[in-house]
Amino acid sequence: MNTRNEELHRELLDVTREVIEICEKHNIRYYLAWGSCLGAVRHQNIIPWDDDVDLYVDYQDLDRLKAAFKENQKYFYQDLDTDPECFEYWPKVRKNHTTSMDLTKKAMNIHWGICVDIFPLVHYGKPATDRITNMKITSLAILSRFPYYKKLGNRSIHKLWKMLYACIGEKGRKKLFYKILNSINQPDGAYLLDISDYTPHLVMTKDSFGEGEKFPFGTIQAKVPSAYDKYMRLAYGDNYMEIPPEDSELRYFHSSSLIDCKKDYHAYLEDEDTK
Repeated sequence: MNTRNEELHRELLDVTREVIEICEKHNIRYYLAWGSCLGAVRHQNIIPWDDDVDLYVDYQDLDRLKAAFKENQKYFYQDLDTDPECFEYWPKVRKNHTTSMDLTKKAMNIHWGICVDIFPLVHYGKPATDRITNMKITSLAILSRFPYYKKLGNRSIHKLWKMLYACIGEKGRKKLFYKILNSINQPDGAYLLDISDYTPHLVMTKDSFGEGEKFPFGTIQAKVPSAYDKYMRLAYGDNYMEIPPEDSELRYFHSSSLIDCKKDYHAYLEDEDTK
């Protein structure tokens, strides 16, 4: 692993540690998600070529998690409420005075600190999503990206979203977003593993997640779903423990990201030469 990744991984583990400590303090269930869960199970660390950390938190606990970060001076809880130009449906916890910036979206005036993604585990009452739910999930993705479409949208369809955004405004965007999301959430249901518009909408029972099982994750310990083998097979297939070859597309990295563990992202926002 190169020096850049080693430094980034130290910062990511620092943010992850903070989130976990707050979750445990406030009795909020969390689990490592997606590639981070795979990293813990297969590598006992962040996957060497990975550049982010993903966590699950129960959707119904997100307000408590956000409240716990409200007075935190070292980290920033980012969502549609705390960062008006935020254009992703899932919250993030970002570290102040650092930089993890997608240069293709630099024009977006958001907090660009190094971050951990917090994916909400939405409750769902069926074993698989239906057509109406899938349409709702697509709507959530579109609504979350309204600020991006307004500033950087360059496709024909984006003109329609810009017009709608102009009509309903920021307050209307958030109100409609949460109304749709809450219409999907059914407190007695299973867990819907992702509400993005670019992944299969997988569903797992809550008892598969359970209390979670702690694994080494770099310099910390972090929980994975209790039935982690079932989760890993569902997410990545039966051969998830096999390390992909160096030329594999599975060794994904955000090549458009500018990473600086010591410099505040504001410096890059103001630097016209940063491209």
